Amino acid sequence: MRLDPLPKGSLDPELERRLETALEFEGWQEAETIYGEVHPALDGADAVRRARALMDHAAVLRRLGKESEAASRESQAEKLVGAPIDRDPVAKSSVDELAEDSKKKQGWFKKLFG
Repeated sequence: MRLDPLPKGSLDPELERRLETALEFEGWQEAETIYGEVHPALDGADAVRRARALMDHAAVLRRLGKESEAASRESQAEKLVGAPIDRDPVAKSSVDELAEDSKKKQGWFKKLFG
């Protein structure tokens, strides 16, 4: 099963803004803390939205190296929808992209002057 992203307006505007900002600037620890507020805010929402939030939270936990907690969130999400959920591909962080760019530049410099 494939889950769509949470639609805009699913959360309180301030909570939504804080979460978007933390994710945009790769503040994984802060995002993990904010998800503590997101789940209770979605208590009355349908199972698919709650499952999406759990899967997003799991992705943040993986960024923090908390594999067992992430697996637990994914399991909860699958129980909510009653089916296996496709995992979203992990996007590269800005740190990963900078490291790759640095390696490419070093390789080019070595070829030219090495």
